Amino acid sequence: MDKITFLNYLEDELSRLPKVERDKIMYEYETKFFEAHNEKELIHELGEPKNIAKKVYATSAIQDAELSPNFKNVFQAIMATLGLSFFNIFFIIIPFLIIAFILLIVVVVGALMMLGPIVSVINIFVHGFYWIDITNIIFSISFLGLGLMLLITGLKLIEVCYKGILKYLKWCVKVIRRRAE
Repeated sequence: MDKITFLNYLEDELSRLPKVERDKIMYEYETKFFEAHNEKELIHELGEPKNIAKKVYATSAIQDAELSPNFKNVFQAIMATLGLSFFNIFFIIIPFLIIAFILLIVVVVGALMMLGPIVSVINIFVHGFYWIDITNIIFSISFLGLGLMLLITGLKLIEVCYKGILKYLKWCVKVIRRRAE
């Protein structure tokens, strides 16, 4: 493979990136070829254009997830990083899905528990005011408090998990880059 073929393959592999980013990356690689003494050695050092594109996509997805923290961006960052190493499937996607499921349950249960006072008020209107019992009021207030604590705890844990996943993904990309150099 020569310089022109390598750069054409790389540009083709980077086609999902916006044109501005793609042009910037292509300029960097063209500069590397301009400064290189031996094109064949540089091509061998750089590796396959497909692997370079995977690293670029992973880095871009992680940056998007940092700038706009939502489930879609984090999931895209995870999927982009999975393309770099099969090892990551077991250490990212499976724990991510388990943790996301558990946190979703915590948040939903917390929100449902906060409905206790609303159910008590509805019950008062359905059965009348003579039905009011101090234990029902205490239970509904305690359910409200417990539900609020679960909801806040779940949301904070989601934030902590989000930051932890991004740190792991960044570390993974750094390790793969070091290994490539």
